[in-house]
Amino acid sequence: MATFKSSAIPADQLVPQLLNSVHVGGKLHIVECKYTGTGTEVAGDLIELCRVRKGFKVIPHLSFVNGNQADTKLEIVGLTKATGVAIDAHSSLPIEALNLSEELTAEDTVLTGKLVGGGMTAGAKLIVTLVYAQL
Repeated sequence: MATFKSSAIPADQLVPQLLNSVHVGGKLHIVECKYTGTGTEVAGDLIELCRVRKGFKVIPHLSFVNGNQADTKLEIVGLTKATGVAIDAHSSLPIEALNLSEELTAEDTVLTGKLVGGGMTAGAKLIVTLVYAQL
């Protein structure tokens, strides 16, 4: 199983930083994580999406997954259920797809996406936009 990095975690940084993020209204954050497939990704591979600070809570109805890879889903490890969210169109993160039993607020966390049900073709796009509150 290989691990790849989105645009929010550059390969040349030892400590991942939030990039391409917009800070709104004090404690509401938006991070957009972009990844372009190389064609070597297969089901089970991981994509490091972004780093969030301890005390965060995702706002699911404002967060979404977008892309153009048919027959593949993305599980956000520890946040969505293993069935994943489709990445062949604009898909919001519905409450029923979330794994709300996981406690992600205790420490800084690198959110990781796991490909489910298929890989990615070369040039396929994946965009994960997360809106979260910093508690």
